[in-house]
Amino acid sequence: MRLRIDAKGRWHRGHGLWIHDVLGFRGSPAAWNEAVLWAASGTTRELTSKEAHRFRRLDQPVAATFAAADGPGFEAVTTRQHLPHLLGAFQQPGPHAEFRS
Repeated sequence: MRLRIDAKGRWHRGHGLWIHDVLGFRGSPAAWNEAVLWAASGTTRELTSKEAHRFRRLDQPVAATFAAADGPGFEAVTTRQHLPHLLGAFQQPGPHAEFRS
C-alpha cells in the first residue's frame, strides 16, 4: 500500500493493519518510520490522471480518503484486490465475496 498523511506530502510505501478504526502503518523496505492513525470515516475515490501515472506499476490501483478523528485526514492507495482490506471498518455493506477452498 501507499500512504500519504499530509495532503501535499509525499507518498510512502509500506504495510498497514487495521485494528477497528485505527490504522497502524510501517514504511518499507526497512524504513524506520511508523504511524498510528485514528480514522473517523473512509471513502473510495477516483485517482487523478497524475496519480494514475504515478501508481501505474500497481495492478488496478484504487484510492481511499480517510477523515482522521484527531487531526488532518490521510489517503491510501493499493491494488483493487486489496480494497476491502484498505477500507477496514469503513467497508460499505454489499455482496459477500465467495470463499475459495
